[in-house]
Amino acid sequence: MNEVDYYYKMTGPSLSFLLADCEKSGSDQVGFLLGEDYNVLTKTVSDSEMSGEKMEKTIIVNSTMAINSPFLFCNNFGKVGRKNLKSLLGELEKDVVGWYSFRRNSNHVPLLRETLLHKQLWEYFSRISPCFLFCIVTASCNNTYSTHSYRYSFLNYSERFEPVSVSIINVGDISNTYRNTAMTSSSKIFQEIFDFNRGLKDVEIQEKVKIIKKCLQDEINSLAQKINEREIEIKRLKKEEKNNTNNCTDDESQRHGATSKTSTTVKPSFSNALKNSQSQKQIKKTTPQIQNTD
Repeated sequence: MNEVDYYYKMTGPSLSFLLADCEKSGSDQVGFLLGEDYNVLTKTVSDSEMSGEKMEKTIIVNSTMAINSPFLFCNNFGKVGRKNLKSLLGELEKDVVGWYSFRRNSNHVPLLRETLLHKQLWEYFSRISPCFLFCIVTASCNNTYSTHSYRYSFLNYSERFEPVSVSIINVGDISNTYRNTAMTSSSKIFQEIFDFNRGLKDVEIQEKVKIIKKCLQDEINSLAQKINEREIEIKRLKKEEKNNTNNCTDDESQRHGATSKTSTTVKPSFSNALKNSQSQKQIKKTTPQIQNTD
């Protein structure tokens, strides 16, 4: 049986974007960690000439996807809707390696709701369930709001949450050298373009470079189009949410006005009571009195 060791890494820019998205949010926020994973199989031979194999699985977080509200993919009871989650992630579903939760002025421990969500997300992303990450991010500031502090921790769930070590690529000990990191193998097309002999002429090399440039430009245009469509969808959802909020406010005010009208009662005014008393006095004065002549 092969032993499997898990290693977790995160790029510096992805950590910066994560903290920036948390800071820009007006309240608590959740999101997904996007990345890739690869396996390295190592064969070992012991002193007793016994051979063995060791599997190393590395998870790299290289991007994040912020979501303003968790209710976009779960209900008020914390039950995840798989259809909503699938439509929300779209093509990015295959790149999800974890999720995060951001809270302000809160304890740095998983909440019960977060535990329930993590279990369901863990089951949904079953292809990477043994190493599905959960990141807690909390923020606080001093009394003068001059110092803002951020704290983040990565956890893995196995009957209970346990902390895991995630190394930040190119962030750590100060050194003058750039630390390289293991990455996945490049695609076959990319290898074919650069797999040329030394006898190639400059014209052929330029043609291959033009092909690479065109492929990259097409990919950038495709990504820009997808981002534009997502921005339009976000604006539409925000407008729809605002209209629904206004409609709920109007309905509430109308119900409150109808209730106040039905609860009012007609009370006799002081002037009417005074007139009634004066009329009674006049009646008493005009009543004839019978005198006894005997």
